[in-house]
Amino acid sequence: MEYFASKEGDELADELAAKFISRRDRINSNGRESRLAKSYRYYYGQQNIGSYSFGDSDIKSAGSQGELKVYSTNHYRNLIRNILAITTSQKPSFDCRAVNTDIETISRARLGNHIVDYYMRDKKIFKKSKSTAEMSLVMASSFMVMNWDTTKGADLGTEPVIDEETGEPLVDDETGEEVEKVLKEGDIKCTIHSPLDVRFDEGCENWEEVDYCDVRSFENRWDLVSRHANLKEDILGESSVDIDKTKYMGLRSYDEDSDFIAVFTFYHKPTTALPSGRLLKRLSNGTILYDGPYPYGDKFNIFRIAPGEVFGSIEGYTDMFDVLPLQDVINTLDSAMFTNQKAFGVQAVAIAQGSGLSTEDTGNLSFVKVPAPLSENMPRPIQLTNTPPELFNNSKRVEGNCEKLSGINSVVRGDPDHNLQSGVALQRVQAMAIQYNSNFQFAWAALLEDVGTFILHLLKNFASTERVIALSGKHNRGAAASFKKEDIRDLDTVQVDLGNPLSRTLAGRLEIADRLLEKGLIKTPHQYTTVMETGNLDPMTEGHDAEVNLVRRENEQLMDGKGMDALVGDAHLMHIQEHKSLLSDPVIRSNDKLVSIVLAHIQHHVELYKSQDPVWNMVSGEPPFQAPMPPPPPQGPPIPQGQGGPMPMQEAPLQDPNLIQAN
Repeated sequence: MEYFASKEGDELADELAAKFISRRDRINSNGRESRLAKSYRYYYGQQNIGSYSFGDSDIKSAGSQGELKVYSTNHYRNLIRNILAITTSQKPSFDCRAVNTDIETISRARLGNHIVDYYMRDKKIFKKSKSTAEMSLVMASSFMVMNWDTTKGADLGTEPVIDEETGEPLVDDETGEEVEKVLKEGDIKCTIHSPLDVRFDEGCENWEEVDYCDVRSFENRWDLVSRHANLKEDILGESSVDIDKTKYMGLRSYDEDSDFIAVFTFYHKPTTALPSGRLLKRLSNGTILYDGPYPYGDKFNIFRIAPGEVFGSIEGYTDMFDVLPLQDVINTLDSAMFTNQKAFGVQAVAIAQGSGLSTEDTGNLSFVKVPAPLSENMPRPIQLTNTPPELFNNSKRVEGNCEKLSGINSVVRGDPDHNLQSGVALQRVQAMAIQYNSNFQFAWAALLEDVGTFILHLLKNFASTERVIALSGKHNRGAAASFKKEDIRDLDTVQVDLGNPLSRTLAGRLEIADRLLEKGLIKTPHQYTTVMETGNLDPMTEGHDAEVNLVRRENEQLMDGKGMDALVGDAHLMHIQEHKSLLSDPVIRSNDKLVSIVLAHIQHHVELYKSQDPVWNMVSGEPPFQAPMPPPPPQGPPIPQGQGGPMPMQEAPLQDPNLIQAN
C-alpha cells in the first residue's frame, strides 16, 4: 500500500472526488447537513410554521382552507448579528513580533503593523474575516483559504503562454501568432468556505493535527481558460450546476448559463510521509488544472473558526442550533395571535332575530343574528378578538429563552428590562453578555492572528517587487510607506489585541473616558473623544512610547561607541536611569572608552536638567530641579546676658487664692 496523497495525478483526483462525496453522504445520514441547512435558511428568513415554509416578507395563508395567517419574527438572525457586533465591531490592534529585539528590527515591526493593517483594511481581508466569523455562528464552523494569486497586482509585462504538453509556446489557431499573457506582480487572495465545502481527515481530534484539506470553490470558467488554454475544451464543457445542490442551501435557483464552475483544490502541507507536500487543482469532471508541491512551506494556508467544539472531532458547534426550535415556537405563537386578530379585528355586533334592526342601524359593522330575545332588543358587541394572555406570556418566555441560550440579553438588543434603571446595572448586564461570548471572541482573535501572520509569510516569500502602502490613523492621514520583502524578513508572528471588552460598547467607552478624565490621564478634548468613540488609548501613550524608543536607540548607539548630545526637554531622569543600566553590564564596565562615553552622555542630561526652564519639566512630566538647601551658620560662643542675648523670663508674682476667688 502507498499513502493516497502520493499517488499519480489522475488516480489521486478520482480518489479525492470519491472521498468528497463520501463525506457529504456521512454528514447527510447523521442529520448534520439538515441542521446546517435549516440554520442557513432561517438566518436568511426562509423559516417554517409547522409544515408550511415561506421565504419572502409577505403574510401567508396556511392550513387546509387557508384559515391561518402566518409570518415570522426573525429573532434568530437578530441574535446572531448582536453576537457578531459585540465581537467584531471594534477595530483590533495588530502587533508584529520579530525574532530579534534590536532597534532596527523593532522599527521593522512597526512597519509590519502598518502592512498588516493596510492589507486588512484596503485589501478587504478584515471584511472577509468578519464574514467568516459570521458564517461560523450560523453553520458551526467556517474556513478562510489564503493564496498567492499571480493574476493580481500591477502589470509587469507579458510572456508567451507555454503548452504544458509540448513545452513550446502556444500558437493561436486563427491568427497563427503566439499567445501571450500579462505578467502581474501578484497579491493575496482570500476565499470563504462553509463546512460543506471543505473535506479533511475526520480522524483528527483538533485542527492543529490536520495535514490536508480538499476545498471546493467556484471560479469563472473564462478566467480558467485564459490560464489553461490547452484545457479550453474540458473547462468549457464543465457544467455550472452544483452537483449536490448545496452551494446556496436551496435559497437560490441555479443558472445553467452561469460562467462559474466548481473547482476542487487539494492542499497537503509537508509531512514526513509527503516531504514536499502537494497542491492539486481539478474540476469535478476529473480535469487536472495543476499538480505540484505545496508552495507555502510549513505554514498551512487554511484557517478555521468555530464558536464551539465537538469533543474528539473537528466538527464545530454553535449555541444557535439550540435556538432553532425556539424560533419555530415563536413563529407559531405569534401567527396564532395574529390569525385571531386578522379574522376578528373588525367589531361584530349581536342583534336579536326579529328586532327590526338593519345593517344601516349598526353603522355597516359586521353583525350576527342571535335567537331572541336580547334584553330590550338592544344590540350587543361580540368580543371575538380576545386572545388568552397565556399566548402573550409564553411568547415572551420563549423569546427570553432564546436570549439565555445565545448569551445575548435585552440590554444588548436595545430593549432593557424595566427593572434595570441605573447605568451601572445596564453596564453589568451588558458585560455579562460579553463574558458569555468570550469563547467566540477568543476564536475570533485566533483567526485574526493566523491571518495576519500568513499575510507576512506570503509577502516575505512572494512579493518580489517594492510595494507602497497607505498608513492608517489620524496622525498618518495621507502618508504612505514603501517596503520590500527583505524589510520584513525578521518578522515572525502577529499578535492581536481586541482591547478591553467593555470598550466594545458605547456605555463602556463613556465610562472609561470619564474615569481617565477624573484621574487626570486625559489632557485634551481630542483624547476624550477618541476614547469615547473608539476605546483606543494610543493618543495618551504614543508620546511615552516614542520617548522609550528614543532611549533604546540611544543605548544601542552608546554601546557602539557613538557619543551624542542630549536635548532640552528630554525626560532627563528617565534617560539617566535607563542609560545608567548600561554600566551594570560587566563587559561595558571593563571598557574604559564605552564607560566614558556613557558617563559623558549622562552628564549632559544632568546639566540640562539642572539648567533648563521649568516649562520643559512641565512638558516632560518630571519635577523641576531643586538646589540643595544651604548649610546653617556656624555656632559661636554663648552671648552673656545684657549683651544682646535673650532676656531671662520674669516669673509672675504669686496671688492669694482668696483674692482670686473674691474677684
